[in-house]
Amino acid sequence: MTNRDVLVSLRKLRATVEAGGVQANEITEAFERLTYLLEGVDRPDEQLLHDMVNDVETVVFTRLPENQPAAVAGVLARAEAVFERYV
Repeated sequence: MTNRDVLVSLRKLRATVEAGGVQANEITEAFERLTYLLEGVDRPDEQLLHDMVNDVETVVFTRLPENQPAAVAGVLARAEAVFERYV
């Protein structure tokens, strides 16, 4: 899987979240897996992506279910900007 494929997968995940097609707590594992698949990530960006995975977990545990998709999609949008640097 190339970094471009990983970016496309992240975009699909974000679209699914925005459409309400998946629960926010199911996103954490999928998002974390994508961060590991991204190759050649610099250490600062690796830490930033790790922090974003934690941000998704925080959303799951602190937001009402109806507010989770928008908050998670926001985190995934920030992650997308990082992923794009490695395509």
